[in-house]
Amino acid sequence: GRPPRLEDRVSCPIKFGEYLAAGTPVVMGPHIGDCSRIAVEEEVGLVIAADEPQPQQKLAGYARHVAMNRAALAQRCRQSARRHHDLEQAADCLLGSYRQLAGQDVVETGYCCTGPAQQSL
Repeated sequence: GRPPRLEDRVSCPIKFGEYLAAGTPVVMGPHIGDCSRIAVEEEVGLVIAADEPQPQQKLAGYARHVAMNRAALAQRCRQSARRHHDLEQAADCLLGSYRQLAGQDVVETGYCCTGPAQQSL
C-alpha cells in the first residue's frame, strides 16, 4: 500500500458511505478518518494494516463471515450509513460547528455536535 498521509487521517471517502448505503461491508486500511473506527465499532467492515500478519487468512475469514451473515450485515451497513452519512445530519453538524465558533451553546449528540435549535428536530 501507499505510505500513510495526514489527509488520510482526517478524511472520509465518499465511497465508504455509498458502499454502506448499498448494504456492502468494506475492507480498508487503518487511519482512514473516522471510517476505520466506524467499520470496526459498528461491525460493518474489516480493517487490515499493511504490516498485518497473514492478511490473506484474515481476509478469507472475513469473506466467509460476510457470506454466512449477508442479510444482517447489509442491514447493519445501511443503518450505519444513515447514522453517519445522512445529508440532513451533516448539515446539522455543520450548523452546530458554526454555532460553536460563534460562542453559542452546543449540545453533543452522538458523533456530531448540533446547536440548541436542532434538539427539537
